Amino acid sequence: MGILMPALQRIRKQARGVMCRSNLKQWGTIFHMYCNENDGKFNTRYQNAPAGAPHMGRWFDSMINYYRSSEDVRLCPVTVRLSNPDMDPSVWSRGDTFTAWGKVPSLGGSNIEGVYGSYGINGWVYNPGNPTVYGKEAKLFWGSMNIPGTAEIPLFTDCFFWCAWPQAPDTPPEWGPGEGPNGEDWQFQADSDSMNRVCLNRHNGTTNMLFVDGHVDNVNLKKLWELKWHRDYSIAGPWTVAGGAQDTDWPEWMSGM
Repeated sequence: MGILMPALQRIRKQARGVMCRSNLKQWGTIFHMYCNENDGKFNTRYQNAPAGAPHMGRWFDSMINYYRSSEDVRLCPVTVRLSNPDMDPSVWSRGDTFTAWGKVPSLGGSNIEGVYGSYGINGWVYNPGNPTVYGKEAKLFWGSMNIPGTAEIPLFTDCFFWCAWPQAPDTPPEWGPGEGPNGEDWQFQADSDSMNRVCLNRHNGTTNMLFVDGHVDNVNLKKLWELKWHRDYSIAGPWTVAGGAQDTDWPEWMSGM
């Protein structure tokens, strides 16, 4: 048994990774169905929704009729708990590598209470409904599936929040799960350093990701900084080899990846 257990644990982890990628393939179908029925456009994200708009355009509001029948499809099998099971507004945005975000209280323009998950959208794919959306210029958003280079544009991914807004200068998380100064595995999640939301070591140094063209890939965490998150995103930013990053620049928990 002592010989078999490590092998069984490895097989179990691999199986969960396969299930996670299967979930994301289903999300690829969901997003394509939605866009096909909306002139190729992703859901419209507002900062200030116009009169008569039912909500602010977050994906879990706009697309509920496409995923309502399955809660499991919102969860990576690796996640083990909910960050906010009681819908407490004071903790609604907290999360970590192995935690699902949720449950969402009725705030911030959402008309759905209690939805939760462990995947998040690349916020830059939204169709912007205002000239700026929470300080983000509309010209940076992709807006539609009918764009070039879709195989390099992240759409939906492992995430400890329901969205992420990565920028090339974003710094990687300072520690991995359970490696914080006090043993914590919570990671920084502000919009201003949003790559932290998707740089999660759920799958042995990689994360699972759906791209706009519909394919799903297992992405090395350092590779995240080389993807085309928004229209002006530099794929040769300071955390890439092309931008001069060295292995010693990365936090210790990522240096060997």
